[in-house]
Amino acid sequence: MGLIELMGLVNLIIAFQAVFLVVHFLLKKKGIVLLNRLLALCIGAFGLVALNTFFSLAGYDFSSDLFQKVSNNVMWFIAPSLYSYVAYRESNISPRVVLWHLIPYLPLAAINILFEFPVFNSVIVVVAFLQMITYLSLAVYLAIKRYRTDKRFYSWVLPMLIIFGLLVLINVLFKILMAQGMLDISQNLLQGFTVLLSIPVFYTSYKEMNSGKTEVAGKRYQSTPIDDRKAGDILNSVEYYLKTERGFTDKGLTLNRLSEKTGISAKYISQVVNSRLGMSFSDYVSQLRIEEAARSLLDPSKTHLTIAAIADEAGFSSISRFNLLFKKQMQVTPKAYQKAGSVAE
Repeated sequence: MGLIELMGLVNLIIAFQAVFLVVHFLLKKKGIVLLNRLLALCIGAFGLVALNTFFSLAGYDFSSDLFQKVSNNVMWFIAPSLYSYVAYRESNISPRVVLWHLIPYLPLAAINILFEFPVFNSVIVVVAFLQMITYLSLAVYLAIKRYRTDKRFYSWVLPMLIIFGLLVLINVLFKILMAQGMLDISQNLLQGFTVLLSIPVFYTSYKEMNSGKTEVAGKRYQSTPIDDRKAGDILNSVEYYLKTERGFTDKGLTLNRLSEKTGISAKYISQVVNSRLGMSFSDYVSQLRIEEAARSLLDPSKTHLTIAAIADEAGFSSISRFNLLFKKQMQVTPKAYQKAGSVAE
């Protein structure tokens, strides 16, 4: 079996895997629906690309010009979907915001699929690569920014984004060198190279399938559904009290106490925190306290405080529990974290 035939077979396997993953994420009940849909979109796009590549490398006439155009233009939605997937962890963006990142590319895709404008077609390739690089850069920035606060998630998402970005840049470099006559690669080989772009996305999908962090019981709240606008308002009120008014530092904070402070049903608070943040209320409060303690440990104005005092200031009533949760979230002990920060300075 030659290289081209092998690449064709690999693309066919990827296409079949894509079908399985798309169905899985569309039917998945656990986890955050928005993230499931974003992954299904990314995987479906790569599945089409892989299938088109297989037909092309195998020499099948079935791979019509229309099918090839559709498979090429679904690439518009991959980078915005990956960015939205990462941004959700940062700010819990709503489905409406995600649509605003995707809808502008529908007309461009439609024009490129249905019409033949030579100038437009040549320019659109440059625009597509710039769009992909921009969104990937933003996603990498968010992942680096939030890395310390959620290492369990970003420790595998960040490398995936970097690898995907490098593969895109290599693809761009190949096309530039070929256009300048400085590199001679067959179109089939270049098309087969596209299969590498799917590896980071498929890796992300399988990690998400086996991730316990974002899996939230969905049937639990089916009897009391909350629309997106109301859920957003509830989350804003909860975050205002916890973050702006620093309610998370209250050692006696409970779900019922927060309900009294915000005037929102404890059941609704629990439901929204679970569905929007992918964690329980207690885990969310612990995360805020750990983030506060992490900032304090690196704050030059608080070097006179002991670790126990910093934990107490952040809202922990038990130093042993603080040490346990801090190491679980940050992957290092509070003392090691503080020492590493002072050395870095």
